[in-house]
Amino acid sequence: MGVHELGSQERAGLNTRSTGLPDLRLLLAWVASLLGFGLWFWTTMDSVDRAVLFIGHVVILPIFSERATPRLMACMGSPIVGTISGMQLIDVVFDLAIVNERTISDGVESFDPRRVAYLYYHTVVTAPHVNGILLCMVLISIFGSIIGFGRSTPEIVQCWKKIGAVMSVSMSSYLGVVVPRYLHIRDATVYDVSLFENWTHVVAVRMFLFASLLSILPLMFELQGSPEQAAGNHDPSKPHEE
Repeated sequence: MGVHELGSQERAGLNTRSTGLPDLRLLLAWVASLLGFGLWFWTTMDSVDRAVLFIGHVVILPIFSERATPRLMACMGSPIVGTISGMQLIDVVFDLAIVNERTISDGVESFDPRRVAYLYYHTVVTAPHVNGILLCMVLISIFGSIIGFGRSTPEIVQCWKKIGAVMSVSMSSYLGVVVPRYLHIRDATVYDVSLFENWTHVVAVRMFLFASLLSILPLMFELQGSPEQAAGNHDPSKPHEE
């Protein structure tokens, strides 16, 4: 190997070397997320909820490392999609009982499906560990997409754009329709049948979320099968100029 070629490789290594520090823009986005969620849910949060919000944001900080590659973000996305889908499938059981007004029996007594759904949802949405896991998954999805978009080659960026577009619409719908319903159930100290009025809207948004998750799977598989690339290097195949 000649001295000229060795010098080129050394310069390339310097250009892709990780500093070990997160991107300032990601940190600013992290602060904005923490403040945004805090202000949005402030009136419904207690001290435990605020601790969960802060700890959840701290836990996901390692993905801000420059060593986090787009392929790694895509690989982390698969278990998140699976977990979210599984949790939504459980909720669908109660959705169908509510919409179809199908009574639920324990073999001795029959119960109003809305009352049973209230007990389920109220228990789940007030559980700190459930809220913490959901928060981490949402944050990893958001910041993982930002990292994947910012650190990918132009060809791979197109996949991230499509994923971002699909999930932005579906998650916005979910946050705008379903989450407020859950917050009302969370705040309710006693069962009220009005909490479940027009529940078909919730079912429709949940089905849309399922369709969105299904549609991005081929894109995620494509990203997971793409060649690994150094974080922070948008086009490692391009020769460095002398």
